[in-house]
Amino acid sequence: MTTQAASIPESELASQSEPELERSLVLWLTNISHATNHFQNQMVAALYPIIMSELGFNYFQLGTITAIRSVFGSGSQVLYGFITPFISRSHLLGVGNMVLGLGTLITGAVSGYWPFIGARTITAVGSSVQHPVGASLLSGYFPRNRGAILALNNSVANIGSLLAPAAAGFLLLVMGWRQVFFIVAIFSLVMGGAYFFFRDRFGSVGHGQSRRARLSQGKPAICVCSATATSWSSRWSRWSARPVVTAASIRPISGRTSSTTSS
Repeated sequence: MTTQAASIPESELASQSEPELERSLVLWLTNISHATNHFQNQMVAALYPIIMSELGFNYFQLGTITAIRSVFGSGSQVLYGFITPFISRSHLLGVGNMVLGLGTLITGAVSGYWPFIGARTITAVGSSVQHPVGASLLSGYFPRNRGAILALNNSVANIGSLLAPAAAGFLLLVMGWRQVFFIVAIFSLVMGGAYFFFRDRFGSVGHGQSRRARLSQGKPAICVCSATATSWSSRWSRWSARPVVTAASIRPISGRTSSTTSS
């Protein structure tokens, strides 16, 4: 028995000793917050026509909002991946959800186009924590069946995306678009606060490591971003080096031209 116990990794022993109640709470808190995240991102599509009419911006400006949110959301995911070894994942998820809730509250209170851009950018920064850090948290709590757990998490999130347009349209029948944002913001704030009750004591990447070792854990996110930029730069250089084809550079084939003339 002693030999078998010694052969089991410490991480697996920690997984076996983890309270089932805490694991279930972390699972469903992450599932619900992920679904709420998707719900907020998808419900805005049903609210945009009314918002655009009231705040006075057009579809080009709407596309600008989407582009800005994409840039800040993607950049925030790189940042979250880098700082995860230094900060508790559950606390990071709590901060992200509270930032999402705060941005949603501000969205419902703005009165102009530029404040609306700022509010939606805040929500993009807050919501982008869910995918990288939430998946890491669940993988740490459920190392043996992480595939099934992550599939469940994504399925529950897609339910939020499915229900969002219909629910937003129904809410517009009984209240204004600002009140819709206020109500949804409460859910994000509550779930963000709930994350702080968990210590993230299992499966943390930087737990028990030196500062240099934890720093090396965050480097892959920066390396991926740098490699992507380098790849696109080299593609652009090869494309720009190609010769430009003009009408003057196109010469007719003599054989084909003569046969065409004789016919």
